[in-house]
Amino acid sequence: MKFKLVVLLVIGLGLSIGANAQKLFKGVDWVKTVEAAKSGNMIVDKESLARVEAAYAEDESTDKENSLCGGRITGSWYMTVSGATPAETFYAYQTFGADGTFVENSSLLVTLTEGPAHGVWASRRCGAVYTFELFAFDPEEGVQVGRVRVRNSARFTGLNNLRIDSAVDFIELDGTVIPNIAGGPYTGERVQLRGL
Repeated sequence: MKFKLVVLLVIGLGLSIGANAQKLFKGVDWVKTVEAAKSGNMIVDKESLARVEAAYAEDESTDKENSLCGGRITGSWYMTVSGATPAETFYAYQTFGADGTFVENSSLLVTLTEGPAHGVWASRRCGAVYTFELFAFDPEEGVQVGRVRVRNSARFTGLNNLRIDSAVDFIELDGTVIPNIAGGPYTGERVQLRGL
């Protein structure tokens, strides 16, 4: 009897997950996004792009300068990337290592359109710049279609809050880089140590 109950619970849970999965953002169709960019229909926020370019042009700063502006970026952050519609909003955990390394996992992993991200970061006055890359996939065909490179400028808006501007490049399988196919602002909140 217990076995039947467990089987029924597992089937019910599977149906529930399956029904809810249809409500999830399906991810980025990288092939269509690249085609649109090649035809001049990019979806990059020009103000964000300008802030990214300006931040990368700055000299690297000292930790003291960052502390005066609100804090240090090392640690883990919960990011909210607002989409064109609420259904297209996604979330990420980004971790900045003290040695300048970077890793990210996002809620888009479930869409099978991209993999985890790896990159590097450097201090800037009142924040940091960071670049990361990830593999891009066509989930329908089950194949890699290229890589995505994201260039970011992060500025402290408080001790535990960031505003990030991003510019997204696509790297085709042959190595051809298509710059600035997308980008815009998003926000981050530091993951806190919490007791019981």
